[in-house]
Amino acid sequence: MHHTLPRDNDRVYKWGQSTTNLGTRPYCFIYTHKHIDNWDQLFDPLKKPDIFQNQGEADASSRTDDPSIKIIVGDDSKKVGFDFQQYFQLLGTHLLGQNIIYGPVLTNDVMLCLDLLSMTQQGLTILADQQSDSTTVTGSNADQQFLCPLGSLVFSFKLQKVASNLVSHIDKLVGIAIVDSISNLSIVKSKKIDIKIKFIDNSSSHDIYGNNDKFGGILMDYTQYDDQYDVNLGSGINVLTDDTLGLNKIVGGSSSIILVSREEILAGFFNSFESMYFTFAQQGIEPFKDKLSKITL
Repeated sequence: MHHTLPRDNDRVYKWGQSTTNLGTRPYCFIYTHKHIDNWDQLFDPLKKPDIFQNQGEADASSRTDDPSIKIIVGDDSKKVGFDFQQYFQLLGTHLLGQNIIYGPVLTNDVMLCLDLLSMTQQGLTILADQQSDSTTVTGSNADQQFLCPLGSLVFSFKLQKVASNLVSHIDKLVGIAIVDSISNLSIVKSKKIDIKIKFIDNSSSHDIYGNNDKFGGILMDYTQYDDQYDVNLGSGINVLTDDTLGLNKIVGGSSSIILVSREEILAGFFNSFESMYFTFAQQGIEPFKDKLSKITL
């Protein structure tokens, strides 16, 4: 799945920083809320990726011509770009968001995310701090790619066996959950920031706005199996970004004054989405129409 974070075409932004030789299949790390002895339960048995207990094992098995995805078991006590200890403390779900494949940098290659999601069982999430631009660079910078800005929240997850009558509305439920999560942040409440979703007709992507400033997007992709669907859902949100308009700036923060938390937004999203999803699966979008009308731009 590919997420395009918002960029205002009328203004010039420094869109991330350049880096060299990212490669097309970086290592990813997997973090889990609960101890797991058998990793097979998280993946399709026919498509299970290689999982290693540490970086040394992964390095020893890798070859420069090996395109397979390598996943290393993460330690949430060690500091990385995303605070998994804080996130899991805030998470109150039974299934969604409990297990996360995390890549500090993931390529903007559509196939990478689709490959990962095709392997996973229901609910496993893919999360990135940064995502590289798919634009091809030529000349003296041929080995360089450009990164989406540090401080973005970019995530995808899969739902299996979604009924055909629900597929056309499930992105609306994602929008409601994102608005719930962000609107419930104390600073957003105190500043009275109006969070809305611009749902685009006949499109699989929609835009997130705060006080009429675009700072994120929602994306949906699905695969049909008879009368049911596997649905990949996700979002890209500028949260703590310095060089593009992000939520932290919208609420009055800066690079030295951090007023919002990516961990709180993601946990709040899954808490809200899962609490609504079981009703949605039984009754469709009807119980949420009033809320949907209030959050639609």
